[in-house]
Amino acid sequence: MALLEVRELETVFALNGRHVHAVDHVSFSVAPGEVLALLGPNGAGKTTTVETLEGFRRPSGGQVRVLGLDPISDHAALVRRVGAMLQSGGVYPGIHPREAVRLFASYYDDPEDPDALLERVGLGHRRTTTWRRMSLVSSATSP
Repeated sequence: MALLEVRELETVFALNGRHVHAVDHVSFSVAPGEVLALLGPNGAGKTTTVETLEGFRRPSGGQVRVLGLDPISDHAALVRRVGAMLQSGGVYPGIHPREAVRLFASYYDDPEDPDALLERVGLGHRRTTTWRRMSLVSSATSP
């Protein structure tokens, strides 16, 4: 089963009284273990395609499946299983890993314990180090 299935995806916007095709019949699939990069100039439809995959934009035509789910009708189930990082997003540089994980855990109905997650990934001892210092600390302690 493909993780992503996009068939003839089309997104049309009304702009100044005319129709603009932001995404024009795009098709692709991504199997487990594959990596996909969407490349193109500004206005090529990359962000619109990703927003459609996340279920934040309804396609004008075509079919989209993410993990076998429809991003619009199965949105609640999808957001529990998929995460996305915005282009200009990031983590507050002064936040601690414990605070960051607690913040992100608060987005979910039944989250894992943040301290247990930090232990699981080997960051329990760095739970109160500021985010901006994490790579400095890691570099200083790496062989």
